[in-house]
Amino acid sequence: MTDRLDVSELKDYAFGYDSLLWWGQILMAVIEGTVIVLLVASFMYQRLQFVEWPPPGSNTQGLLLPTFNLLLLVVSCIPMHLGDKAVLECDWRREKVMMYITIVMGLITIALQVHIWSRFEFNWYSNVYGSYIWMLLGLHLTHMVAALLETIVLTALPEMGYRSDKVRMGLNVDEIYWYFVVATAFVVYGVAFYAPKFL
Repeated sequence: MTDRLDVSELKDYAFGYDSLLWWGQILMAVIEGTVIVLLVASFMYQRLQFVEWPPPGSNTQGLLLPTFNLLLLVVSCIPMHLGDKAVLECDWRREKVMMYITIVMGLITIALQVHIWSRFEFNWYSNVYGSYIWMLLGLHLTHMVAALLETIVLTALPEMGYRSDKVRMGLNVDEIYWYFVVATAFVVYGVAFYAPKFL
């Protein structure tokens, strides 16, 4: 006769590192982060093949707008964090306000990124440098759009009356993806905008 473990009183959700969804989001960030690291490593290897880097005509038009965009993305972590705390406390009104602020800041960041691209003096097909820069920026923009869409959907669910603990869990792990996008923004900024000006 085998002893059986009674799990009937266990909850079917958890928050933080007790949640499988939380670990799934962390591992997804590790996988996507590895892709960015490999892309940057490949970029640096290509750099060793050239005497002049970036090639002539590869101007990204200054640091002011990219720096402002990076700072805006960093500041967006504040309402995201406050929204996450509100979710854990079941304060749906505060959660809604904080998530709306995060969404607006995310939309501004995306629009500004597209504007920055429009000022480039090169295209993705101009040279190997252009291909790497556009791929790196495109990959980051894809992550940014995905994070924003995830946040919009998860913010809309409570407004439609879905305020279950599973929705709270989804909103809780949404913060991880947002932080991943912000962290990788530093890498993108360093490679695409800062390094060509000073290294």
